Amino acid sequence: GAPSVATGLGSSLGGAPAQAPAPAASSPAATAPSPTSWTFAVYANGDNNLEYTWPQFTLRALRALPANADVNVVAMIDWHSVKKGVQLLQFSGGKVTVVASWPDKDFGAEATFTWFLKQIATRYPSTHLAVDIWDHGYGWRYISDDFTSNDRITMPELRNAIRAAAVPIDVLCFDACNMANVEAVSEIGSSKLVRYLVGSEETIDQDGYPYGSALRPLLADPSRTSRQVAGDMVSAWQGYYRPLRCFDWVSLSALDVDQVMQARTDITAWVARLHADLPQDRPLYAADLHHSIYAWDCWYVDMADVAGRLAADPAITDATLKMLSTTVADDLTGAVVALWSGSYASAFKGITIWWGTGSDWRADQGIYRRQIAFADQTGWYEFLKAYNAGHLPGPSQAPNPAVRRANYGLTDVAFADADHGWATGYNNVSSEAVILRTTDGGRHWTTKSPAWWDTYMTSSLAFVTARRAWAVGSEGDYESAIVKTTDGGLNWSWQDSDTAQYLLGADFLNATHGWVCGSRGTLLQTTDGGRTWSGKRGASVTDLWSVDFTDVTHGWVAGGN
Repeated sequence: GAPSVATGLGSSLGGAPAQAPAPAASSPAATAPSPTSWTFAVYANGDNNLEYTWPQFTLRALRALPANADVNVVAMIDWHSVKKGVQLLQFSGGKVTVVASWPDKDFGAEATFTWFLKQIATRYPSTHLAVDIWDHGYGWRYISDDFTSNDRITMPELRNAIRAAAVPIDVLCFDACNMANVEAVSEIGSSKLVRYLVGSEETIDQDGYPYGSALRPLLADPSRTSRQVAGDMVSAWQGYYRPLRCFDWVSLSALDVDQVMQARTDITAWVARLHADLPQDRPLYAADLHHSIYAWDCWYVDMADVAGRLAADPAITDATLKMLSTTVADDLTGAVVALWSGSYASAFKGITIWWGTGSDWRADQGIYRRQIAFADQTGWYEFLKAYNAGHLPGPSQAPNPAVRRANYGLTDVAFADADHGWATGYNNVSSEAVILRTTDGGRHWTTKSPAWWDTYMTSSLAFVTARRAWAVGSEGDYESAIVKTTDGGLNWSWQDSDTAQYLLGADFLNATHGWVCGSRGTLLQTTDGGRTWSGKRGASVTDLWSVDFTDVTHGWVAGGN
C-alpha cells in the first residue's frame, strides 16, 4: 500500500521467515501439456516486509485447495529472508510441488513480469488465464516493491510487460493496495490483453485474498466464465471479511476493463467542462470533493462518488456539467462487475481517481504527468494543474484532503453497572487497537492504546467486576492479543495465548474461569485468570465469533464459514 502506517497486504510489518518446500533444481519446461480450461497463477513478490504473510495466509489457503485436472493453480514466489531465490510452486489436492527454481530475480522489473507470463503460458497452457499480483501496491504509482533490487513496476511498465508477453489475461487480480484506480486500469487496458480486473480502492490487509473460498467454485466447475471468476473473488472477499469485525473498512471491486476504456470519451468531455467552469466553481468542486470518500491511507477519491456529488450539487448551475457528471458516474458504476465494502467503506462505488491537492500534488505532479497517459489524454493533468494554481504556497491555502471518517471503529461494548463500561475497537488514524472506558454512564470516555501493544484491534471484551476485565483481539503478526485490567481500565497487562489466530469473542464467569474464541476454530480456556490458556478441540474448524458460558461446564460458541 501507500507509504503510511498500513501498507500493502497489512499494517503489521516484519515477522518470522517464511517456510516453503525445499527448492528443486531448475529445469527447462518439458513439452507443453494439453491445454486445460483454466490456469490461476500468482506472481508473489515476497522480497520485502510482506514475506511473513505468505505462510500465514496465502500458502495455507492454496495448500488446502482440492484437485481438479482441468484447473492449474500455481505461484511463482520471490523470497527475501529465507534466501531461496525464486520458486515456481504448484498446488493440487493438499500437495505443494516445487516445479522449478531460479536464483533471485528483480520482481520489481518489467522484464521479470514478462518472463513470468511466458513461463506460465508455456508450462501451463489453458483456455483461460487468471493472474494475481501479490505484494505492495499504490494505484497509478506502482505495484510489486522488490526490496533487494529497490525496484517497483510502474503502470507503464506493467502495460509494456503484458504487451511483450502477448499472453491474453482473462482476469488480472491485485492482492495489493489501491489498484482499483482509473489511471492504473487505463494503462493496463491499453494493452488490449486484459478482460477483467479485480482490485481494491482501499488498503488490503495482511490476510489478502481468501484464496480458498475464491477458487473453490472454479475448481468445482472449470466451465465458469471469466466474468464469474472475477465475481467469485469479490464474493469470497465478502464472506471472509464481513464477520471479522476489525475489517469494516475493506473494499474489493471486479471491473470490466473494456467498459472502463469505453468511458474515456465521456471522461474527457467531463474533464473539459470541469476545467471550463473552474474559475467560478472551484469552491463548489472543493466542497463536493471534501465530502466524497477517499481511500483512507492515500488521496485517491472514489470517482463515481465525486462525480455524483457534482451532478447533484444545487449550487452548480451548468446543466452540461451536471449531465456529464451523471454520465461519468453511470459509466463507471456500469463497469463494476461486483463490489463489496465493509460498513465503514460502504460509500465506495468501485474505482478511484487521483485528485491530487496540497502536498500530494506538490510531490507527485511531475511523475504523474510523465508516467500516466490518462493524465494528458483526458486533460486531467491540466485540470489538476489549474485547480491547484494559486493554492500551492502552504497548507493553509492548499489543505490536504480531509478523510471524513470516524477516528475509531468500535467492535464491542459492555457495562459492569450503570456507570462503569468499556468499548473495544481500533484507531483508524494510527492503525492501533484501542479500548475506551467510562465511569459516568457513557457521558465521557477515555481511551487506552499503548504503542507497545503493536496490535491491530481489540474485538471483544469480558468483565467480572467494575475493576476486572479482559479484552481480546489480534496483533496481526503471528500472535493474538489478550489484555487484562484489575483497576477498571486504567492499566492493562498482556497475557500470552500462544496462538496466531484472530480472537473474536471472550467470556469470563469469575476471576479465574474464562474462554476466548477466534478464527479457524480457536477455542481457549483458562482456569487461572489468564496466566495460562489451553486449547479446546472439536468445537468447529470454522471461525468462532462469540462465546458464552453459564457455568464452568455449560456454554455455547457461535460462528460461521
